[in-house]
Amino acid sequence: MASVATKKHFLTIPSLRLFSPSVLAEFLHHFPDYLQSKKLQIPEPSVADTKNMPYAAVQSACVAADIDEGFNRILFMASKLGDQTGRELIEAEMKDRGATIDFDPDEFTPYDFPLVVWLRRETPAHDDILEQSYARGHIHSKSSYRYYAPLTDRRTKYKKPTPEMKADVRDDLAEHFTGERKNPRVKVFDYDFEEEIWFMIRYPGQPVRPDAVATDGDYEDLQYTPGHYDAVVYHKKYGDLRMNTVRKSDHTMYRITFGHALLDEMNMFDPKKKIITLATLKQDCRHFFATEDAGPFPRLRPTEICFNDIKVAGRRITWRCDSGIVHLFQYPTGRKKNRLLPTTADTIHYAKIQYRLDDKEGWHSMTVHQGMDLRFERDGDSADLEGWLRERGFIIDVLKKETKPKTKTKRKPKSAG
Repeated sequence: MASVATKKHFLTIPSLRLFSPSVLAEFLHHFPDYLQSKKLQIPEPSVADTKNMPYAAVQSACVAADIDEGFNRILFMASKLGDQTGRELIEAEMKDRGATIDFDPDEFTPYDFPLVVWLRRETPAHDDILEQSYARGHIHSKSSYRYYAPLTDRRTKYKKPTPEMKADVRDDLAEHFTGERKNPRVKVFDYDFEEEIWFMIRYPGQPVRPDAVATDGDYEDLQYTPGHYDAVVYHKKYGDLRMNTVRKSDHTMYRITFGHALLDEMNMFDPKKKIITLATLKQDCRHFFATEDAGPFPRLRPTEICFNDIKVAGRRITWRCDSGIVHLFQYPTGRKKNRLLPTTADTIHYAKIQYRLDDKEGWHSMTVHQGMDLRFERDGDSADLEGWLRERGFIIDVLKKETKPKTKTKRKPKSAG
């Protein structure tokens, strides 16, 4: 289910009082036309305090049915980012941009921080700093991904996104989603990592939370606000593409658009090839989950698996742990302790694997489906999880070239004479 955004920090007078009056006043003065339409008299930031700030009138302006769209968007972004997690997202985004925070964050409240960043931003270079930080937060949300294998090896043709390229991608996607190439409600944000590049795509028509209710009980605040982002991820090392959108037409559009933008080839990714396999779990695989072989994950355990058995034709068998403290290897198959499944196991449909990064954290999980789909509970761990899966053969490297062993040619014996 899509996450829902809300401008909760601006909905009540008690929450508005959690802003520093000077910061709130400076922010509101950036929207003079809207203040004038609401007949709002806001004190100058230098003299603003809790006594002269018209909190009731400000609260009404923040939930009005005819709210200014740009003003409304900042309210949502600031509410989403107005805590310690939001601060970390903003700081990460600014670091990626090579920008610095030119004020002492400790002088402001958590509610203030995103507003102060927006007020001190460089324009137009960082006008989208809050929304790109907000979109970055969706990288760490629960998501399902479909993987697409490359049809050919064009990894050497990869081009790092430029402003012009991103503008073309945004226009193409805007036309796809809205019929208007320059629709400002479609945005594309990129996050470039060492082995992957992420794109977060926002477009109209996704779930929103109406925060204003009329006297007759009808929702009034129907302005668009971002509630969910599609993610498209290209793996620079392995050449495959994954995405978490739902509609078939969007899958097609993303494959074509990003194949062309990044690799100069529209027909780049195979829509049908099954890139994920669970066949490796039919072999001796206990060592996959051993602590010394877990890479960055000191704790890994299989907790559920669904498969067919040739001895039980026409039925799917599901093994599931009932307790959160046990795993499937605690119930060895026959006397073969290194096997997860019996030797008669046929197709494996999916497997659930739990992991934890350290003893202080709780357990998280991923679900691996035979075919093209993976589900991560936390996308923030997906890079390490993918490395673990790829190294153990769960995600097929379709571009890997098999090296054939060299055969020695026998020398013909010299003929006598």
